[in-house]
Order: sequence, then C-alpha cells, then structure tokens
Amino acid sequence: MTDCAVVPAEIIQSVVGQLLEEMYFCAGEWDGQGPAPMDSIGSIIRFSGTFAGELRITVSVRLAKQLAADFLAVEPDEIDVPQAEAMVSELANVACGATLAAWMPEGNFNLAPPGHLDSAVLTADWPSRFHLDGGAAELGVDLILAD
Repeated sequence: MTDCAVVPAEIIQSVVGQLLEEMYFCAGEWDGQGPAPMDSIGSIIRFSGTFAGELRITVSVRLAKQLAADFLAVEPDEIDVPQAEAMVSELANVACGATLAAWMPEGNFNLAPPGHLDSAVLTADWPSRFHLDGGAAELGVDLILAD
C-alpha cells in the first residue's frame, strides 16, 4: 500500500457512465465538482481489503425514480421513494465494485451492505457529478480511501 493512493477521477467517470448506459439505458455525462442535487437520496458502501474506504453516491429523487423505472420497465410514477432508495443503494453497490475492479484488478476487496447518507453529507460538494440529457447535475459520486 502507498500513503497517497487515489482512484483517478477518469476511472469513476468511465465506470459510472458505463453503468448508466448498460443498467439504465441512458447517457450520463460528467459535470465536474459541485453541490449535490436538491432533494436527493444518498447511499454509502464501505469496503476493506487491499485498501479500505467508502463510495458515496447521491441521486436526485426525480432521477432515482426514473432510473428505477427504466431498470424495471415501468413508468416513473409507479416508483415510490423506498423503491428509489433501493435503486440508489444497488447503484452504489455496483459502482463501488466496478470502480475498485477497474482501478485495481488484482485487488481483493470486501464490500459492506449499503447504508444511507445523512443530510450533512448530502449537502456537501461532490468531486464527480453527472447529468443526463444536458440538464442540471442530478448524480454525485465520491470515493474516499482511508488513511
């Protein structure tokens, strides 16, 4: 292990973009660093192994419902908040595993079950945000490695 390991932003951008396309049939574009979307749902995945840390994700409620609907092949108005929260947790889980595998293919990681982010974390700036269809950023991702 090194003292200053960092997962390159390009890996996060590539993995999240690919997941949005393959799992939810939409094109997400990287939107840089900035505030989280208003009225959002957040999830966190902690991991240990070759490196320890956590992946945090925030998704606007509107987009979370749209992604869940696209994944389940139903209309967005058929998705309730608990279903949207479950979708955000699953997206965080898949994004964490895929990002770690892309960054360190030979690494050995153990992922904990997803947890919910509190509102203080949701209102912080996010280093990687994404938008769909040229709109405002509605998805934020942060991967933090433990010291």
